Amino acid sequence: MPKELGNIRIYSVQDISKALDVNERSIRKWLRAGLIKGRKIGTHWYVTEENIGLFLSGGKGGDDTGNNKKKKTKRTKTKKEDS
Repeated sequence: MPKELGNIRIYSVQDISKALDVNERSIRKWLRAGLIKGRKIGTHWYVTEENIGLFLSGGKGGDDTGNNKKKKTKRTKTKKEDS
């Protein structure tokens, strides 16, 4: 059940898990990866209703194209490897 703070509605990992029928571990993984924009307070994650909507629509709060992944960088040789 979401919590209301003034006019802001926030959801816990458990709330999102039940609503989307997705494992809680997956939700936490998406939060850590930045796929869902949320805030960790103490040991609990919270996500605003707006950020859930962005995630589901593929917007800034969640990019389903995989563009949030870290880019690979080219490895350069060190002096020791050149010898």
